[in-house]
Amino acid sequence: MTEQVPHGWGGTSKGAPAHTFAPASPGDLAPIFAMQEHGTYLGRGFGRSYGDSALNTGGTLIDCRFMNRFLSFDTESGVLECESGVSIGEINRVLAGKGWVLPVVPGTQFVTIGGAIANDVHGKNHVQEGSFGAHLISLRLLRSNGETLDCSPQSETDLFAATIGGLGLTGLVVSAKMQLRSLQSLSMDVNHIPFKDLAELFSLAEKHLDSWEYHTAWMDPAAACRKGLYIIARHADQRGPLDWPRSRKVPLGPMAALATDLPGRLFINAANTWYRRGIKKGMRQASLESVLYPLDRLPDWNALFGKPGFFQHQCVLPKADDSGALDKLLTVAENGGQPVSLAVGKWFGPRKSPGLLSFPTPGFSLAMDFTNRGAASRVLLDELDKVVADCGGKPYPAKDARMASALFTAAYPALEQFRQHIDPQFASDFWRRMEGVA
Repeated sequence: MTEQVPHGWGGTSKGAPAHTFAPASPGDLAPIFAMQEHGTYLGRGFGRSYGDSALNTGGTLIDCRFMNRFLSFDTESGVLECESGVSIGEINRVLAGKGWVLPVVPGTQFVTIGGAIANDVHGKNHVQEGSFGAHLISLRLLRSNGETLDCSPQSETDLFAATIGGLGLTGLVVSAKMQLRSLQSLSMDVNHIPFKDLAELFSLAEKHLDSWEYHTAWMDPAAACRKGLYIIARHADQRGPLDWPRSRKVPLGPMAALATDLPGRLFINAANTWYRRGIKKGMRQASLESVLYPLDRLPDWNALFGKPGFFQHQCVLPKADDSGALDKLLTVAENGGQPVSLAVGKWFGPRKSPGLLSFPTPGFSLAMDFTNRGAASRVLLDELDKVVADCGGKPYPAKDARMASALFTAAYPALEQFRQHIDPQFASDFWRRMEGVA
């Protein structure tokens, strides 16, 4: 049993559980589930969900980070089986030297495999590779009644689909088997292309989406997010070193106690200035680590925002209307009376995830950060939600801390089907909020 006061990554959602356990192996879970006084359960990894989807106020949190054994790896096929507490960073450190990495990763290595499954995470290469669930071969799920189920596209298929992107509500993933991708080196070709307006951004994307694998747009807050850099990357077609670097991390955790978000605003302003003026435009080579995980050298960067914290609003706008809806979204943000701290766009392709509640659908995904200014921030975020709802877009539950349940219900039509597979003893603050349960 461990003691902790967990919070969402944005710092705006907090929820103290009645109990927290940190099992060292799946075998430690049975007695935990057998004790009825523990109430509801929820698994938790590194806590990188921005809002309340990894919080279980008054219930039991299961810290899965110590269930982190590698169970098997086929060096010929690249198929890895590991426990759910293994992190993306651990996989990089152990297997990159053998020429294998995960095909889809989010913007940080500090995510467990269980968390990657629960949120069906996506990366900068969704157009080419889809989401994490598209590369998942099978998973082992432990239900609160003690039953262990092997789920895959061939067995327990409905539960397999519900668990991928299922926000940890179908039970506890204890292990998973997934397909990795091979690499010749840890170098990447990167091209930073300036764009002067949204029309040029989408014209650039149309030209390059099929020929480059990784695509992001840094959208300059100083230009109402309508100018910026279109950043494309691909794995270098050359042999080179495969040893994963030992990066020096800068600890920032103590800053979370500050009463002000000033350090965070200064840091983000400096980062935006660097992108605007300092970053080298055009082609260059860079390390895979710097391209895919740019903030991991500051593992506690959220602490820079102190006690106020920050909100992130991430949505996907349907492909049929992505540029028009994007303009409306940016207009609301511009007129909202609060500056956008950081804005990043990504493109989602047609590759469908097996997950019932998977977030990515074809279109353009925009993530905007706002420092927390209390009620005023929430009013602005509600206005952004209206634009998303009006165009048939979707919010990302892993980034949410306050949206109305009506938007979630409308955006995820498989919700009723999903409800049939929720473990009756599993719950989260996010789910209670969506279900209207205090």
